[in-house]
Amino acid sequence: MLVLETSTEAPSIVLYLSSERALVRTLPPRNADTLLGTVEDLLKQAEIGWCDIQTLAVSVGPGSYTGVRLGVAAAQAWAISCECETVPISSLAWLACGVGAHPRVIALIDARRSRLCWQRFDCGGECPEPLGAMQIGAAFSADEDWHEQGYRIIGDTSFIANTDLPGCTPVNFELNLKALWNLIMRSPPAPLESLQPIYAHGADSWRQRQS
Repeated sequence: MLVLETSTEAPSIVLYLSSERALVRTLPPRNADTLLGTVEDLLKQAEIGWCDIQTLAVSVGPGSYTGVRLGVAAAQAWAISCECETVPISSLAWLACGVGAHPRVIALIDARRSRLCWQRFDCGGECPEPLGAMQIGAAFSADEDWHEQGYRIIGDTSFIANTDLPGCTPVNFELNLKALWNLIMRSPPAPLESLQPIYAHGADSWRQRQS
């Protein structure tokens, strides 16, 4: 199984050889364009071919506009060529896989234009469980009870470093490979035509501008 994540600050590739063994590569920030070359290196290291991949999981956003498009387009082309199944995962759920075991987690991404995308998760089990839907808004502190409930917060590092978040504990991202595996195993495969990016600014998305 291969996982492509190109929508967050640090694009990453995970090649699972089994549920217990994986090869991981993190690309430099804003360098998602090196994605396919890095995938090829990983496949060579594992001594497997492109079409030996049976499941391809891809982060569909929200996040970097260019990164989301690149990752989804690569997954679509790969699935057509090799007839593998595709599993979409949100970038916020990906981030939640980097917190560790904690029942209250907020994953957030800078959506630009003074807006944020965030979602709450329970990460105390085998994989992140959403506590409500993804939110998009201008103010992070819309839910004041966050400050009273001891949330751990993960995501856009520049926003977190420059924002006062009383009651929240910022944490560094450290991917939990088992949690990510469980998340993907619990996520249903998607028909290729439904594998589409999640854009923070829907009205300004590339797909809609072309219509």
